[in-house]
Amino acid sequence: MFKKAFAFFVALVIAAGLIGCNKSEDEKEKKDGTESKTQGMTTEAEPEKEAATEAETELTLDNPNIKIVIHYTEDKYKENQANFPGQYDSFYDTAAEFESRYGGKVKFIVEPWEKITEKIVAMQSSRDAPDVVSLHSQNFPMSAAKGIVQPIEQYGDVDDPVWDKGTLKAYRWKGEHYGLGLNPSPVLIIYNKTLFENYGLMTPGEYYENGEWNFDAFEMLGSEVTEDTDGDGEIDQWGFGTWGQWPPLFLISNGGHFVNFTDEGPKSGLKEPATIEALDYMQRWIKQPGGFINRNGQDGSFLEDFKNGKLAMCMGAPFPDPESEFERGAVPMPIGPSNAEKFVVGNADAYGIATGAANPEGAMAYINLIGQFGKPLMQEYNINTLDEDVLAIIQNPDTNYAISMDFNLTNIWGLLWGITQDMIDGVPAATFAEKHDPGIIDAISKTYE
Repeated sequence: MFKKAFAFFVALVIAAGLIGCNKSEDEKEKKDGTESKTQGMTTEAEPEKEAATEAETELTLDNPNIKIVIHYTEDKYKENQANFPGQYDSFYDTAAEFESRYGGKVKFIVEPWEKITEKIVAMQSSRDAPDVVSLHSQNFPMSAAKGIVQPIEQYGDVDDPVWDKGTLKAYRWKGEHYGLGLNPSPVLIIYNKTLFENYGLMTPGEYYENGEWNFDAFEMLGSEVTEDTDGDGEIDQWGFGTWGQWPPLFLISNGGHFVNFTDEGPKSGLKEPATIEALDYMQRWIKQPGGFINRNGQDGSFLEDFKNGKLAMCMGAPFPDPESEFERGAVPMPIGPSNAEKFVVGNADAYGIATGAANPEGAMAYINLIGQFGKPLMQEYNINTLDEDVLAIIQNPDTNYAISMDFNLTNIWGLLWGITQDMIDGVPAATFAEKHDPGIIDAISKTYE
């Protein structure tokens, strides 16, 4: 449940972006020549797009057949298209364009989300490796360290302006690039605007507009609306709820980490001062009595609570939702006190080439189509369908993104569960950080050495 749930929640959580765990809609784009910034890296908007597209059109392939392992069927794709007309799908829509341009066939092997890496490794072992690999925060840099994907520079132009430089940096391992992707998107907190207004409070959106959307504002708002509304002695209205994988994202929003990936390799970040500080905050938020996070809703029931007006803020609810009985808003995650650069926690998928791929040139042609054919369609869909507030966040040229890769440990879910339980039990943050740090170090060793 943890792995499947997380795939929904870490992405840009708008209804049009979800097919099971598909995050093609996560790749939101700036328009009109603005710049995208990610961790201080900038990339121009697309000065050479037309030339690149013409070059791609003229390309011919000796072998126009490729294989990709994905997690959803064509029927699910068609269902999503019926619900969200015009939404670009980076797999099925790209496949149709690829087959139209080059002939041949894109073969999709469908596996459950949590079994995809296992399937890819099995195919590689039988000398039948897939060609294109979808990269994301749950399989990278592990997939590079274990040789599941290969460096991509030998097949493609990593300097093509269609690819986001920050995303390129995020999918680098020991000095080599393994994935190409489009612009990051912010992890969003969806909120009940009507509820905050009924309490006479500023909304998260107003705090964000004033440059004051931080951990303290998040804590104050969440606490103010958490209460027993029917007088039965039990809290039935909460400030915040989401899936059980929320702690690492708040760590990152304060400049902390479970795992800190450096050019020298990964190391534990659990005892870093920014991590301890964020854990102290989170312990106040989730403790009972006195906290405002409904920990009992982390199985997904929080979505129903939010729909019914009993939850003020969450990650994962549809936005916008024309059927909602109250007005909704969306903001990025709040900024922690140690986040001096004020970077925004974001998500960015990328696409790589499997080690042992029979057709790496065809894989690269497919990946190029995502950028040169799919990117304008994604932009158009965003402009036509997204809420103005969300579009403004995505198009803000001053946004610096921190892209999380903290989930790349073989036993991250067990470690996360133990840390969360210690927070609930009131164990001091410094104490349980000391307790769980050897587990992080051991997991890093088993995963990357």
